[in-house]
Amino acid sequence: MSQLSELTAFMTAHLPQRVPTFASWMDNQKLTPALKDLGKGQRRIGITTYDGVLEWDKYPYRELDPAVLFALVLSWLMEGANEARGDLNLSDPDVDIELYDEESALVTITIPLVDEIVLLPNKDGEIPLDGQAWGVVDAVYDHAQEAVIFGADATGAPVKDGDDR
Repeated sequence: MSQLSELTAFMTAHLPQRVPTFASWMDNQKLTPALKDLGKGQRRIGITTYDGVLEWDKYPYRELDPAVLFALVLSWLMEGANEARGDLNLSDPDVDIELYDEESALVTITIPLVDEIVLLPNKDGEIPLDGQAWGVVDAVYDHAQEAVIFGADATGAPVKDGDDR
């Protein structure tokens, strides 16, 4: 699932019902080759960077402070955006508001995003590469839940996920 799809689902789930529906799309998309073995047979062949655009037509800014939209976007960026966004040091979101009248406005938020393009061998896959067929997949990463860290001596210090030591 793309970062834009995840952001769109997040906004849809958390916006008050009185907020009108909104549109979302990708703009200024670029492809960059970026080969990497991700384990479990997965191979990243590139990344795509783009502007994720969220747009509300006739947003009732007098009834609902646009800061709610801004806070939701920032909340998702802090908890839902992938690590690649930070690794690439993508810029902050841009906001454009065009007033229609005393009650409504066109609100557009543009968020620079990045997605990995990951392949997995699949005999029915549509991507031919290195003499085999591959399918496009969402990457699956394993994360350690615990570890033992060794310093200068042979005694290890156990560390668990969530430890704030």
